[in-house]
Amino acid sequence: MSKRVRVDGIPTIAVEPTPEALLVRGAVGCGKTQMLVERVQELCAQGCTLSSITVLCATPDAAGAFSERLQTAGIETCKSRGFGKQDGALGQEAAAGVCVCSAYELALELLSVADNAGLGSLDSPRVLLPYEEDVLFEDLKVSGQEPERLWGMLSFFKRSMTEISDDHPDFLMDDDEADVYHRLTGWLSRYGARITEQVSADASRFLAGKGSAVRCDHVLVDDYQLLSRASQVMANLLASKSICIATNPDALERVFEAYPYARGVAEFLEANPEARQYELNEFKNGSKPWHAVNALRQEAGENDILPMSDKPGDQSIPDWPCVTVLENPQAEISHVAGIVSDALKQGESPESIYIVSPAPQWNTDILHALAERGIACKAACEPSIYAMGDVRDNGYNTHLRVLAALLLAGNKNDDVAWRSWCAFGDYLASSNVFEKLGYIADAEGLSLHKVLEACLYSHIKLPEGTPLYDLARVLDAYQAGCEVIEAARGLRGEALAHALTSAVCGEEAPVPPQFAALCEGAPQDADAEVLRAYVLKRAAFPGWTGGECPNGAVRIGSMERLCGLSPNCLVFAGFVNGFFPSRGFFDPVVTPPGKVGAVHATDARRLCAAVGKAKNNLEFTAFSALPQADAERLNLKIDRIALVKRVRTAMVSASVFCGVMCGQQNCDR
Repeated sequence: MSKRVRVDGIPTIAVEPTPEALLVRGAVGCGKTQMLVERVQELCAQGCTLSSITVLCATPDAAGAFSERLQTAGIETCKSRGFGKQDGALGQEAAAGVCVCSAYELALELLSVADNAGLGSLDSPRVLLPYEEDVLFEDLKVSGQEPERLWGMLSFFKRSMTEISDDHPDFLMDDDEADVYHRLTGWLSRYGARITEQVSADASRFLAGKGSAVRCDHVLVDDYQLLSRASQVMANLLASKSICIATNPDALERVFEAYPYARGVAEFLEANPEARQYELNEFKNGSKPWHAVNALRQEAGENDILPMSDKPGDQSIPDWPCVTVLENPQAEISHVAGIVSDALKQGESPESIYIVSPAPQWNTDILHALAERGIACKAACEPSIYAMGDVRDNGYNTHLRVLAALLLAGNKNDDVAWRSWCAFGDYLASSNVFEKLGYIADAEGLSLHKVLEACLYSHIKLPEGTPLYDLARVLDAYQAGCEVIEAARGLRGEALAHALTSAVCGEEAPVPPQFAALCEGAPQDADAEVLRAYVLKRAAFPGWTGGECPNGAVRIGSMERLCGLSPNCLVFAGFVNGFFPSRGFFDPVVTPPGKVGAVHATDARRLCAAVGKAKNNLEFTAFSALPQADAERLNLKIDRIALVKRVRTAMVSASVFCGVMCGQQNCDR
């Protein structure tokens, strides 16, 4: 059993020392990832087998980029450690190469081992989708707590889970918290579910206890500070011979995992006081991003990064990137497409170009603009497609109701899907009914769908006070769900999607476009079970339109999706006040004058972490006007409102960071 240490006064699993420990520290663009690649090459040269090496990255996209680097260096890679069972005991099947994946992916794989080894249920608890978490929150309201305080409690519980401190009673402050936490854990246990923040924590507990058989010799971790504490502990517990971590102390924003744990680097050094440390302070990329990065670092109160010493030319002469301000968003998007087209004509490969988009609408519009020019492109999928919004609005939630129908058709025993299915269309998500049904499930040791079946056929005595009218509505929903399962039986592909939609929305109803987008890239002949597994995987790891982004496609996504990537050409679109920085920065109620400097410095660091990814070319585009209604909907910072051709038009400005990075003389209008 692993030793424990106190974090913020609460005992938790400690970071374990490793016989050989290395720490690589440096700012963006200083070559940390490349040093990890060279470390893998060094291990291979020493005779280490590929299957004995695991590389963990902060995001799946970063893992894909790291894998490409290793493959370019002639090293075979795979996405899974190949954990499995041998003779009824935990074992490790041979992997095809160096395993490169995100920490979250590895945690899920470890949990599949733990659950199937008798350390959990036979059916591994499923991670909740965002709209299913909304239903969970509705059920927690039965505790009687004010929604605002309840939300604060839930956020605290989640953070405690990522710090592996939720298994000690001292982390709870009062009886109210104890009651809500008991309801939360009881709900998850009853329905066979996990929330995302539990995954790495449970994987760490597994490794600290009975999971030593699945440890590997050598572990490397990129962007260590962007992982949760649970993922950091998991990485250290996984390594038996050596661990090498790379960290950028300035990049602390959430990019994939909730609650990145910056203090983990100090804990790592405390556990490994003899660790070899490498400080990288030379910027490896081009002149334009170097000048922009240093300008942003000055805004954040950080020291400059030195230019690469062996680069030719006089880098002391400012080579500012340019910001081009267009008349309106349509003209700006057309200009962005022109930038990409020109870059391709000059020899850039499509996969070396990344466009930072400020909003989902820009994703779509830029995608269409590039497609019209015949340019292969991929836009980042947004996890918000799984968000419910208002549980009462069945019209708004059509795609989620069809999704719930698919989850049931693919696994009729999915109690989480049954719970959500019975919540749609009800003002209170039927929480009062399910509190009573939960008593039956716990007392009788029954699953939710078995309780619903027993209630339907009056085979069970209802608890006193069960609201019979609401129960009738729930049982009607249960019957309808059973009919959906039957209607989908044996169907595949498009026929399955249409059958599910017809069962939920009525005959001849079109398949909701959001649901079609969720299924995009799935096997054309997929049955309900296969399609269910595909959609759940996409929920856990939002990819790119059309599946994973292959080589040969321009990528369009957020700044956060840049993590781990190093495009030759980086274009920031929609770079205006309101998008970046957010409108709240300019509102003295949201950002009081005394906090403006700190918020500005934080925004500068966040932007710096993205700008420094560019290897060579770096460009910014903005627009100066758009209809007032659109500006309000997008929450932009409006300078003034003018009447243009009888249309109320909002005038907006390029981001306040343009003058910092580009110099006012480089703002073209």
